[in-house]
Amino acid sequence: MDLSNLKLGQVFELPEDDAPYILSNQGPENPSFILYAVEKGSMNYNTKVLYLTIQDTITYKPTDDKLLTVLSQSGVVRFSDFGGDFSGAPPAVYAAGFDALIGCRPVFNGMSASYMANTNFPVYSPMTTIDFKKTGSDRSVQLSSAIVATLILV
Repeated sequence: MDLSNLKLGQVFELPEDDAPYILSNQGPENPSFILYAVEKGSMNYNTKVLYLTIQDTITYKPTDDKLLTVLSQSGVVRFSDFGGDFSGAPPAVYAAGFDALIGCRPVFNGMSASYMANTNFPVYSPMTTIDFKKTGSDRSVQLSSAIVATLILV
């Protein structure tokens, strides 16, 4: 099976087979990619998955789904510019895919609605999942994959 024609971020369902699948690189040496394999029907199976390139900055609004898994080309996902009403249910961010959240501790857990307005942080992982805890277009977050160096003058 040749997966080289898949588009970036495209979901592909492997056909059922009793034989194991073997990943074989027939392209450039040491390619950089993320392969996220999830068992069909696993917990949160229909969660949206977003792929960020290094150039991307995306504002995401959880209109239908409270979970979003983000795959990052650079291995970093920066969360910033949280907007909307987070009272009663601030979001949590995990360094894991949507299928592995049970028993996983969040790397970020929002403390209060006022706290969210000034929150900006990176998660150094090629895969993160944000749990908005509520849906609605009034909530949003900006996502980027750029590695940003911070200079602090003292």
